[in-house]
Amino acid sequence: MGKKNIFAVVLMMAIASLFLMGSTVFGIRAPAKSGEAIFSPGNWREFDLQKALLSSQIRVDDEDDDSDSDDDDDEDGKDYEGVVISIGNGRLVLDNGTTFVFDDDTEIDAGIEIGDRVEVEAVLLAVEIEAYDEDEDNAVEAHDDANADGVDDDKVDDDGADVEVAGPTFSGSVAAISATNIRLSNGFGFNIGDDTIIVGDPQVGDSAQITFQISQGRFLAKKIVVGASSGKSQGTAKAEDEEDDLEELGGIVLDELDANVDNSFFPLVPFTLSVQEGEEEDEGEILEIRVETRVLGQTMEVADVDVRVALVEEYEDGELVERTLDFYAQDEDGVVYYMGELVDNFDEGVMTDHGGQWLAGDGDNLPGVFMPANPQIGDEFEQERAPGIAEDRSSIVAAGLSVTTEAGSWSGCIKTEDSDPIGGSVENKYYCPNVGMVREEPAEGLVDLISIGTFSPDDIDQDVIDAIGGGLPEDDEKEDDDGEDDD
Repeated sequence: MGKKNIFAVVLMMAIASLFLMGSTVFGIRAPAKSGEAIFSPGNWREFDLQKALLSSQIRVDDEDDDSDSDDDDDEDGKDYEGVVISIGNGRLVLDNGTTFVFDDDTEIDAGIEIGDRVEVEAVLLAVEIEAYDEDEDNAVEAHDDANADGVDDDKVDDDGADVEVAGPTFSGSVAAISATNIRLSNGFGFNIGDDTIIVGDPQVGDSAQITFQISQGRFLAKKIVVGASSGKSQGTAKAEDEEDDLEELGGIVLDELDANVDNSFFPLVPFTLSVQEGEEEDEGEILEIRVETRVLGQTMEVADVDVRVALVEEYEDGELVERTLDFYAQDEDGVVYYMGELVDNFDEGVMTDHGGQWLAGDGDNLPGVFMPANPQIGDEFEQERAPGIAEDRSSIVAAGLSVTTEAGSWSGCIKTEDSDPIGGSVENKYYCPNVGMVREEPAEGLVDLISIGTFSPDDIDQDVIDAIGGGLPEDDEKEDDDGEDDD
């Protein structure tokens, strides 16, 4: 071997050693293993999302076709290419570590799998992705480095307090702030644009209320009001003078519950859309099942508790058979409680009844434990506590499982056995970290998660939401004169 070749080999070994050392000493993140989801609607909270590439087109790379090679820097975006090491949950990761966001508007060639070489046309959304350090000092330091005065002075407008803007809102304590981004202590992050109205001068530790919209897959702040609070929802702190007698319901302290549901095995991130499809046998007939679940941006109130709301629509052979609003809350330890559901049942497109409907605090109905904070094999819990109406029970029967569906691959999953004492059915469900339920196994059938992404608030018909189950009753309208439900 010649001296030049020996030198080249030594140089390559040195570079490889420096990279390996850098990956541990300097915190460089190696590309994910095959099937690992870098981001998902559940674990995005663990990252400082300051960079993302929004893909407009994902196509299989034809190495014999160089016709697009001159278009890398066109105004529609930049072309990237590489081998797929992870795809699912609205995220695509290439072997060079580049991560892309995709949604329903992204053009994707059919059949793309892990190991395929692809070309991705994408646009840059921001500047950096770095692991989020929950140490508040680091958050303050990052804020100071980004902008010593927080947001730009010309964006702060106290007169904007009188400007009304439409859209969903979140409240919480400011965890980090820069000229272009704000993140609340509950993990929700928002972009600050030129048109964002900022009332006050937000600093780390301040309480703030943010009205926002979804734009190109991002949460864009429309208005930020410092010192505003919407109560307990989204994890806002309770005032000291509220620590009076703590109201309990079925042994559960209601004041410790709020709508911020981030349990790893059942995260409810607003504006997440998940779709499940499969087959189920019913009295010898095979039914094609499709279930669409949308986590709404708005919260509602059940038993004086702010709850997160999921709109669930179930179809059999293409026809809508059930539409529900499911209500959830979480305590300070991470236990997710099921607070009830409003139900519309359909037959041949016509709403027939509200069978199975119940609300915690109405009559003998109590909140049920939907998911423990740290589920372990052998855990048993009552998910529904509505005597004679809904009494589902669940138990953890396996853990540490790996599950693959059309939507992606996950590890560390748990398996539950769910029983319905009233209907007599038993089925298994699989929940995976940072995603939630990915598989449902009825006695005869299989229903899998096939996609998970986001939806726009504009996709929701508020009149439909308000009408489900007859609507949430006002406090003075929960019962009529003879003590029976209005519905």
